[in-house]
Amino acid sequence: MRKVRFTQQNLHEKLSTIIDEFPRLADIHPFYGELLHILYNKDHYKLALGQVNTARNIIGRIAKEYVRALKYGDSLYRCKCLKVAAIGRMCTVIRRIGPSLAYLEQIRQHMARLPSIDPNTRTY
Repeated sequence: MRKVRFTQQNLHEKLSTIIDEFPRLADIHPFYGELLHILYNKDHYKLALGQVNTARNIIGRIAKEYVRALKYGDSLYRCKCLKVAAIGRMCTVIRRIGPSLAYLEQIRQHMARLPSIDPNTRTY
């Protein structure tokens, strides 16, 4: 049960960090929001972040389901099979969101190269 919970907590922390570190389009300046929409479609960006959030929730449900099953495991072999199945399903969820994670990484690298522009200062 500890290994399943540890895997779930570790993945939850990593995916939460990804979701929290990316800027919300409503929170950033409209200039940067439009620039992001021109370079990368806003809808694809929101969809990728939504898929990461959904994967985080699915992994939590998988862990909860298998921890409950592991409590009532009747043999060591059965518990080991349940642990392998739980970790395997979690890995499958992560593998399925691989393209979304790669897309978000591409956006992150491109946004880091953008010049820092203060849209509130005057131009001469």
